[in-house]
Amino acid sequence: HPDVLRRRAWARLLPPLLEWLAPHGTLLITLFDPDEAHAVHALPLPPARALAEDALVPAAPDGRDRVVLAFRRTTVSADA
Repeated sequence: HPDVLRRRAWARLLPPLLEWLAPHGTLLITLFDPDEAHAVHALPLPPARALAEDALVPAAPDGRDRVVLAFRRTTVSADA
């Protein structure tokens, strides 16, 4: 769960994380609110993938995350 609004380092760290995924792997990012989601969408990432809500385990009642985004690695680097 990145704190993208208060920690600017996440803006540098999230895009390269996709390169660490297996080919066609998916990075799930959970966020507190739409403002954080907007900040993630502004990063140089591929378009977020749609998720079926029933594919995810419901959050704990005391959890504050309200947004889940999924980004898929669609390219394979020469090193993979």
